[in-house]
Formats: sequence, structure tokens, C-alpha cells
Amino acid sequence: MVTTKGILFPDHVGSVFDVPNDDVLVPTHREIENAIMRACGYSVYAHQKEIENGFVAYASGCRLAITGTVCNHGGAVFDWKAVESITLRIARVHKQSENVFASADDVGSLLIIGEPCSGKTTMLRNIAYSLTDGTLGRFFKVSVIDERNEILPTGIMRTPTVHVLNGIPKSAGIARAVRLCAPEVIICDEIGTMDELNSMKESLSCGVKFICSMHANSFEDVKTKDLYYSLKQHQIFDREILLKGRYNPGQICQMK
Repeated sequence: MVTTKGILFPDHVGSVFDVPNDDVLVPTHREIENAIMRACGYSVYAHQKEIENGFVAYASGCRLAITGTVCNHGGAVFDWKAVESITLRIARVHKQSENVFASADDVGSLLIIGEPCSGKTTMLRNIAYSLTDGTLGRFFKVSVIDERNEILPTGIMRTPTVHVLNGIPKSAGIARAVRLCAPEVIICDEIGTMDELNSMKESLSCGVKFICSMHANSFEDVKTKDLYYSLKQHQIFDREILLKGRYNPGQICQMK
């Protein structure tokens, strides 16, 4: 179990240890297969596209990642020959992340930078709530492009002025949201391609603000990414914040 206090190893009665020993719980291949079947709701076909990409998404926003030996077809993953391990990432709604916007007048385009498990997705979720539940003084029309069903998954509460596009590539989702939903703010996670940048550029003329995240360990690290240079060149974001890291998820280290 990976926690903010480090990695813990459970045994079959629920005790946990700092280092593995002979009593540590190790799942069998049958248990791993059963876990995947349960995650799919016993319909693997319905989740085939997700499985090809190495995960199964629950309605609650939790995600089961799959690793092992793959069969490829035309250079892309086609199926799994043998599944050797799974990782369950547990999504939670919690309010520990810091407030980013003080009022409705303070809302602008924002890039959230952080390492894996630093709370980027949780912060995006909390920002989506704050923009659409009236706590900032008014209700914003928000579109969430949730490619992997993690930010506002189907199983958790949603506010009336948020529209969620699940399971769609971000570049296509941004264009569709602008065309169909006329949002004031678009929220999406882990931007990383030039197609996504081009969709964002085209949407700026419609007055849309973007709140997005990007993987990086520091401001110096993010400057080495070609996409970040293009984002700066086209002035996509008004502000950037750096999160403290995996041991202080959702906490702001620096803002500029």
C-alpha cells in the first residue's frame, strides 16, 4: 500500500509492516484475474479499449492499472497475453488542497505543475466544485474534459453548471465542449501533446479560460518540455502553481 507515510506491506489479517516478510499478502494469478473481472463488471468487452491502454476505470473514479506481457498489433497494444500485476489507484474527494481563487474576479487560466501523486487531479476536482457551487460569488459554466474518468467520474456528485465529457481525447473534447457547451472555463488533466495545444489556441478566441495540469518536479524541470515552451509562447495561462509533492498532496509550494 502506497501512502503519504511511505510504502506498507499488509498481511492476510490486516496488519501492516514497513518491510516485507513471509506473512505479507501476495495475490495469486486467479485473484488478479478475478479482480480485473470485477472491475469490468464481468464484461471485459465493454472495457476493451481501456484494457488495451492498460487500465480499467471504475464509476467512482478509482482506476485499476494492468501490467504484464502484451500482444501487439501494428505496433500498438492489442491484448494482454499474461497479466502479472495490478495497481488500484483510489480516488477520493477531500478538501485538503488549498484554495487557488479568492473570488470570481480572481479566476483566470491556470497551469498546475506537480510530480505524480502530488494532488493535481484532486486540485482540479476541487477547483471544478468551487467554480460551480457558488462559493466564489457566482456560478461559472465549466466543461471538464475527463479522458480517463478521473476528475469528475460518473459515480460522484456533480454540480448543476458543470458538463463532463468522459472518455474522449482532450484535443477533440476541447473543440466539442466549445462548440456545444459554450463554457467559460475548461478543465483537463495532464496536457502533453501539440494537438491539445492547438485546440486550446483555437478556443482562446472564444474567451475560454483553461485550468490544466502537467507533470514536472519543479519549475526548472517543466522548462525542459517543448510543449511548455509553446504554452508560454502563446500565453495560454495567466498563472502557474507548483505543488509540494507526493508527501504533501494538494499543497502549493510556489505560485507565479
